Amino acid sequence: MKYCFLAHGDSVSTLSKMYFIGLSTLYEIISEVCEQVWNILSPIYLPERQIADWIEIGERYENRWHFPNCLGALDGKHIRISKPPRSGSAFFNYKKYYSFVLMAICDPEYRFTWIDIGDYGSLNDASVFNASGFGQELEAGRYPLPEGKPLSGMNEQIPYFFIGNEAFGLRSYLMRPYSKRYLKYDDQKLFNYRLSHARTIIEDTFGILVTVWRILQTTLSFKLRTSILIVKCLLCLHNFLLSKESQEPEENRKYATEKLMQKIRENYKSNKSSNEDFGRKEDVEDVDDDDDEEYVVGGNDDDDNDKGNRQERIKIPRKVCSESQKIRNILCAYFAKQNNLM
Repeated sequence: MKYCFLAHGDSVSTLSKMYFIGLSTLYEIISEVCEQVWNILSPIYLPERQIADWIEIGERYENRWHFPNCLGALDGKHIRISKPPRSGSAFFNYKKYYSFVLMAICDPEYRFTWIDIGDYGSLNDASVFNASGFGQELEAGRYPLPEGKPLSGMNEQIPYFFIGNEAFGLRSYLMRPYSKRYLKYDDQKLFNYRLSHARTIIEDTFGILVTVWRILQTTLSFKLRTSILIVKCLLCLHNFLLSKESQEPEENRKYATEKLMQKIRENYKSNKSSNEDFGRKEDVEDVDDDDDEEYVVGGNDDDDNDKGNRQERIKIPRKVCSESQKIRNILCAYFAKQNNLM
């Protein structure tokens, strides 16, 4: 019953009538089962990554997506919900509906490696990521990433990093495209293309999650805590099913099939064109990397019931250090050199 509800997106009232269960009892069952799935599966399929794990992910990412020193793709997704009580406009997003944010990083095989769930839908991706404990640990230099290594055919050593779109700030641990407003050279355009190509993995991952688990195509009309537990449960089941099928031949796979991936990419292209007509994703302007702006960070990363209730936030200057620009320029030169050799 539970997994049918998650996969098909049936309403609670329909299940209540089908199984002759009271609504209040059914709501409690959904919450308790999702919590147990999270508690049992998350230590196995969403564990805290060690340095050796990140190095292995970086090698697989380079082999599959040809982007060296990359540890994964970062992006956020809005989860549609009913308006939480006494929340004002905190959860009302730029797409004109209520949501909380699922911020995630994935590996090259569509599996989530880090997640942060429940922040206000009104916030942009950069604010949500920087408010997370992981983002703050990276910013402070306290998170143990692997030691950097030189690129093939080059002497300068560069650190490992994640990749994101133009909504995020450029950091030594987070590469983003060159600003479209100041894009002048072909090698910069090539870098943007390579990064965009390598970053589509996170879009595909979200696509698999939403397409298979159709409850995410509906509005989650639960308490905020229960809605967050449902998403956590689905992320664990997603990683579990991908891990179980990873050794199977492609023709025997039933979760992330090639037919499903083609459908997801077609939908992504059509949604991308409509989003461009509507406006910039996440309401974040594609600014020049040298601009001195401010973005919101702060709060805590506690695994509490209402992560969207984080109130304490601070503002810090958005300054891109020359080291981050240097790393991106080295990558830019590396891709240009590769392109000339082809």
